[in-house]
Amino acid sequence: MIDCIGYSKSTSKRSKRIADVTRMKTLWIDITKPTNKELREIQERYHLHPLSIEDCKSTDQRPKAEYFDNYTLLIFKAFDYSKKEKIHTKHIAIFLGKSFIITVHPEGFYEMDKLKKQLVDKNKHYLSKGADFLLYSILDAIVDDYLDVLDQIEDELELLENRAMGHPTQSVLRRIFQMKKVNIAIRKMLWPERESIISLEKGTVPFVTKGSQVYFRDVHDHLFQTIDMNEGHRDIVSGILDIYLSSISNSLNEIMKILTIISAFVMIPTLIAGIYGMNFRVMPELFWPFGYAWALGLMLASVIVMYIWFKKKGWL
Repeated sequence: MIDCIGYSKSTSKRSKRIADVTRMKTLWIDITKPTNKELREIQERYHLHPLSIEDCKSTDQRPKAEYFDNYTLLIFKAFDYSKKEKIHTKHIAIFLGKSFIITVHPEGFYEMDKLKKQLVDKNKHYLSKGADFLLYSILDAIVDDYLDVLDQIEDELELLENRAMGHPTQSVLRRIFQMKKVNIAIRKMLWPERESIISLEKGTVPFVTKGSQVYFRDVHDHLFQTIDMNEGHRDIVSGILDIYLSSISNSLNEIMKILTIISAFVMIPTLIAGIYGMNFRVMPELFWPFGYAWALGLMLASVIVMYIWFKKKGWL
């Protein structure tokens, strides 16, 4: 589905057809769930390389920047953490030309829709600053969404840490390794994007003016903050795993302690029962009227003595 926003002479126009806005000074063409016909139209109209069109279709492409004579292609990823099981990445291809921006993404992206609404209703002056400033607005929306996702992950890690300390079950261990995979997936996306943002900040990317470079510096600061949070989460996940293993070890030690104490209590009575259970003919207590009570009393006394001793030692 094609959605176009054009700006010219303090006037903005929104249309579902590219032909309606091609003569505008600044143009943003946003394509959601692109069809082959729509991709062919932008390829022919803006002379896009066939490999760039392939990059639009391939959602497995890692973030990158490629430079051509009449445009620059940026591949970025948006994050979706709504399912909480794993991180879902949304593929976004961005074409930057002298007076146009083309964004192509196979899935809907809330932040993109929100930005388009703002451009039409409130921030029309953004379009007057050129395609490179519009690119900044798009990247800023994507990176700000990263921070929201990482805040959600940080809250979940805090809850997971409490569970690892209080109730270290198998489900907690599975979740720890899931969070580890989430952290790795995010890291693989952020570092290549940082390289692209640095190129935009330094002005080495065609069609980016000096006046816009300072804005990309702001995006770079936010992205660096995101990377820093991601690195911190990696340390937190490792710490939670250590806490889990320590909790399991402590629980096992407590179980062994209880079993050892029980064994100690039973050991001396068992010894006494074993002695009086021997089949010797000459054992005076066997024919003594109080022999049975004597044996039971001896067993009880040994247990009481051991209990008092364990208490003094602080083992109970």
